[in-house]
Amino acid sequence: MRLALALMFFLMPTISSANPVRTDYLTSELLASVTSVAPGSRFEVALKLKHDPHWHTYWLNPGDTGLPTKIKWTLPQGFSAGELEFPAPERIAVGELVNFGYEGEIVLLTTISAPQDLAVGQSIDLIANASWLICLEECIPGKAQLKLTLNAAAQAEASAAAPLIAIARSKLPTRETVAARFAALEGGGYTLELQGAIDAKTQVFPLTTQLLHNAPPQSDPSASMHRFVFKQSDEFETLPASAEFLIVPPGARPYLVKVDTGAPPPPSTGAAPLKAPPLQQGQASLGLLTALALALLGGLILNLMPCVFPVLSLKALSFANLQGGERRAAVIDGLAYTAGVVLSFVALAGVLLALRAAGQAIGWGFQLQTPVINGALAYLFFAMGLSLVGAVSFGSSIMGVGQTLTEGHGARAAFFTGVLACVVASPCTAPFMGSALGYAVTQPAPLALLVFATLGFGLALPMLALSLLPRLSALLPRPGAWMVVFKQVLAFPLFLTAIWLIWVVGRQGSVDSMSWLLIGAVALAFALWLKDVSPGGGLLRVTRASAIATALLVAAACLWAVTGVIAPQAQAQTPGASEAYSAARLQTLRQEKTPVLINMTADWCLTCKVNERLALDSDRFRSVLAQNRVVYMKGDWTHYDAEITKFLAQYGRNGVPLYVYFPASGEPQVLPQVLTPQLIADTLGAAP
Repeated sequence: MRLALALMFFLMPTISSANPVRTDYLTSELLASVTSVAPGSRFEVALKLKHDPHWHTYWLNPGDTGLPTKIKWTLPQGFSAGELEFPAPERIAVGELVNFGYEGEIVLLTTISAPQDLAVGQSIDLIANASWLICLEECIPGKAQLKLTLNAAAQAEASAAAPLIAIARSKLPTRETVAARFAALEGGGYTLELQGAIDAKTQVFPLTTQLLHNAPPQSDPSASMHRFVFKQSDEFETLPASAEFLIVPPGARPYLVKVDTGAPPPPSTGAAPLKAPPLQQGQASLGLLTALALALLGGLILNLMPCVFPVLSLKALSFANLQGGERRAAVIDGLAYTAGVVLSFVALAGVLLALRAAGQAIGWGFQLQTPVINGALAYLFFAMGLSLVGAVSFGSSIMGVGQTLTEGHGARAAFFTGVLACVVASPCTAPFMGSALGYAVTQPAPLALLVFATLGFGLALPMLALSLLPRLSALLPRPGAWMVVFKQVLAFPLFLTAIWLIWVVGRQGSVDSMSWLLIGAVALAFALWLKDVSPGGGLLRVTRASAIATALLVAAACLWAVTGVIAPQAQAQTPGASEAYSAARLQTLRQEKTPVLINMTADWCLTCKVNERLALDSDRFRSVLAQNRVVYMKGDWTHYDAEITKFLAQYGRNGVPLYVYFPASGEPQVLPQVLTPQLIADTLGAAP
């Protein structure tokens, strides 16, 4: 059967097309971790295979039937390619047969080495002739010629696919030297024994084809040894001199074990227990339920953020004096508000996932890396603040936002208030969100959207509870004249938020960009003021309308002008004891066994700025760094930065803040999203 399949591959024509290529039940694509290749450098190329539902291709050992996926490279002179690397497969039962392969989307990696004498400026064509066998109940051989064109440069530059490739790299098995024994059993069959207690759900895959019966092995765990019993294959009457196995513990990184057959059994007592190598820090699987719980908690905490709290406070107080028949209206309001919040989060997540699927390496808060969006949010907060202090009023024409935030009800107004809550929450990152969103973007789209929807539901939950439970509304203060003052007080956090966003735009560009936004804010205020001025006669009414339109056009032009003064990003100069993040510098420090604290931050991240103010910008912090000889590095993600995005992906995160401590020896430690001076002192003080 394998010979027949091989002949089919030989006779079948190769499909050559632009990247990606669509063939029978499969889409293949070639991606590189870099866009520019430096002389003597090594980089990774990924073959991404996206299977139609229920179809599968095969692992290095395909199991009872099938053929593994292969690549034959055509490379420029001096370039070389390593072996194709496979992540852990899954067992695919087809009748009585058991195959090892992949469904859904899979990424296979190859390391490419460039020559030392590579001429800078030349174009580099990488051609991959990929072949596979894709099966459901029938099997179809497939081929495609995939081509990538890169540039030779003095320094390598990461591509948008680098985070995807980094995640794929973190899932590849490591090679471990462990005490193990593989031997024949009396009466037939084989046994593999590994030292130490291992989870009973651990899976074992042989790399040698047809060595064993491929049905799942019997597992016999004990306190100090784990034993797997396999049925004997008809292909091997005698054992080979050595055998290699892939060990896949649940929730941990898979690893390869090579054993000599017939070797003495590993000691059962007196030896340190064998532990499966952990996943790279931050990549451990949360599990769906844990991710949903963290997303719900993060959404709840978002209600306390200074961007969101003023809007929600006013909406909450509107429930205070509802009684009798008005309770039904409150319930409708609460449900509509919840729908607005959840659908807005799902829509934002859909955009994020679509852009990532298109090859854009982006994360949560990606929209805030665009100065125009930050300027538009500054306008929004400024206009809302003017409305709250009573300087201007919004009518129902502006999506029911404004006066309807504090007066009256209606499903339409409540829905768009939910949309507004999502918009104003976008500059904020609550604790517990990072792990949940990092998990979400590594999952299939339905699960990812479920996590984002849960985050939105957490944000909407307090308001929904107020609308559904009259007793909670009774706990709110009685309406009165104080509410007018309270509403005006809530305007000032919004003004401060607008100032902060304008400052962020200035950090992204220059003082000129801040000036344009301030001029635009004045034009916007003028337009809103004119709207409430009594026009008098017909001519004056026309003149007022023209003046409003002109002022709004000026505000829009000033917002658009921000794009013209944004200079290309330069690495921010970090003050004091910190230095700018560099992957190469971090690698050097690790090799020198120097402890390092990494702070991944952005000017538009409120949580980041609070942590820096409270825990990372003090004499005590600098003293702890000096005492423990810790190098402090900051990565500024205010603008898009491929190197920082790749680092975030390596630790299972999709946004900032991220704090990682690398001790002089041992595994890196991911710190919580909310820092305290004592936490930092305790963590760094533990450095050897």
